[in-house]
Amino acid sequence: MTRAAISVATPADPDPLLDPRFGRAEAFLVLDETGQVVQRVSNPHRNAGHGAGPAVAGWMRDLGVETVISGEFGPKALASLNALGITPLTAPPGLRVSEAHRRFTEGTLERKATRGWR
Repeated sequence: MTRAAISVATPADPDPLLDPRFGRAEAFLVLDETGQVVQRVSNPHRNAGHGAGPAVAGWMRDLGVETVISGEFGPKALASLNALGITPLTAPPGLRVSEAHRRFTEGTLERKATRGWR
């Protein structure tokens, strides 16, 4: 079972907008392979002084996530995700979760390289 997490800005919305930030995202939706939301979780690290990206990467591992979808990933977040075996994918800003998941299942989202910012 592949679990994916998508960073979201408005988690209470039935089909929220993607949050372009990974480490400082407001929240994440965790989806199963069918695209069904299995968890809506607020990001406990979004207000961290520093190191939010690596902390969220570890939290994603704890949630059993294998792929994360966001707009941007910092270099430390990318290094942490790669070390944990979690695939980081980027999606353009302005997408809703349903569209991001559709693109994920079609394989049209970009895998983020280890360099960090685009």
